[in-house]
Amino acid sequence: MPTWMDASGDSSGSTETLALLAQLRTEAHSLGCEIKPGSRMAAFEEQLRRFENKNYDPRSDPDFDPAAMSHGARDLRELAFICHTLAPLHSVKLRADLPQLLRGPVVPNDLPDNERPRNLQFEYMLAAQLVHSGLAVTLEEPDLIFVHDAERIPLAAKRMTSAAQVIPRLRESIGQLKKANGRGLVALSLDRLLPIPRPYVVARSEQALDEAASALLVEAFRPHAAAAHEVTRNSAILGLVVSVCVVGFVGVPWHPAFESALLFFPRDDNLPEEMKTVQKIVAAIRSPSE
Repeated sequence: MPTWMDASGDSSGSTETLALLAQLRTEAHSLGCEIKPGSRMAAFEEQLRRFENKNYDPRSDPDFDPAAMSHGARDLRELAFICHTLAPLHSVKLRADLPQLLRGPVVPNDLPDNERPRNLQFEYMLAAQLVHSGLAVTLEEPDLIFVHDAERIPLAAKRMTSAAQVIPRLRESIGQLKKANGRGLVALSLDRLLPIPRPYVVARSEQALDEAASALLVEAFRPHAAAAHEVTRNSAILGLVVSVCVVGFVGVPWHPAFESALLFFPRDDNLPEEMKTVQKIVAAIRSPSE
C-alpha cells in the first residue's frame, strides 16, 4: 500500500523572496562560498530586482522568462532550507559541496556536466528534511544514513534525466544499499520525466498546483511501476520513494510557485514489518514548511 507524504511547496512575493536570497548569501558566505555573478541564483535575483521598480511590467519585458522565474523560486527555497538546516550539524561536508550546489543552469537541461548541482540538491534536500524532522542523519554512502527507532537506515538518492534510467538506476541503488546493510530506502526524483509541454505548470491556486504535483507524480511513475515493484520485491530493501517537484506559477507568470509530492512504496510482498516501518517513517517526516 503506497503512502503519500504531505505536499510541500511555496509561493511568495518579491520582497520576501529577496530577503530569503539575502539570508542564503549570508549563510553561504559563512561557509566560505559566494553567490557568483552569472550563477542561477544571481540570474534569479536580477529578475526579482526588476519588480522593485513600481513601473516595471513583465508583460512588456522581452527578457522576462517564466520558466527561469519558476525554477529560480524553487531552487532558492531548497538551497536556503538546505543551508539553514544542515550547516549547524554538517558544515564540513556542506562547505565542500556548496560551490557545486550553487552551480548549474537556470533551467535544467540535457547537458550531463550540468546535472551534478541538481543531483546534489536532491540528495541534500532529503537530508535536510530528515534533519528538520528530528532524525539523526550522517552524510555517507550510499548517500545518507538516518536513524529511526534506533535503526540505522541507509538511503540512496537518484535523480533521473530520462525514462530509460529509472530501472537501471533503481538496480544500482539497491546494489549500493546491499553494501550498507540491504535494509534501506531508494529515493528517485522524476522531475525531468514530467509529461508536461513546458518546464512549468500554470495553476489557478496553490491547492491546484498541489493537486497537479500529485497527479503528475502518478503519471510519471506509471510506466515504470510494474518493473520497479518487481525489482524491489526481489531485494532486501524496505521500500521505494518516488518524488517530483512541480515548478510553475499561480495565476500570472510573475507569481512563481512550486509544489513537491512524495510517494512511499513499501516492498509489496506482504511483509507487515517492512510496511509498518515505512509508514512510521512517513509519519515522522515533516515538510519544510512545518
